Amino acid sequence: MGAVNLLYQPILHFCLPCVEQKSMILYNEVISIDILNFIRTIQQYKQDFYSARFDTQYFGDLEMTFKKEASCLVGHCRVSFKGEDKVIDYLFTENGYELMSEIY
Repeated sequence: MGAVNLLYQPILHFCLPCVEQKSMILYNEVISIDILNFIRTIQQYKQDFYSARFDTQYFGDLEMTFKKEASCLVGHCRVSFKGEDKVIDYLFTENGYELMSEIY
């Protein structure tokens, strides 16, 4: 079975010029909304999260990849900041997500 590429529409990404710390808070909120929207899209299409394989990419100011192999309970989301050397990794399930660096 091939990878599912959902018709996923991330929210528009924009950031008003602001202090770097405030900008990072805004990015964290956008990332959170995008990951939760991706999970919600899977649920709306009534896909079996466990048996589905995902390999979805989003390109923009925040480049995101969502990957999960079939028969796995956990997927991987990588967020890259365009034009910067910064990457954040998350793990996601059908119920939510966690920042990978916070998992022991």
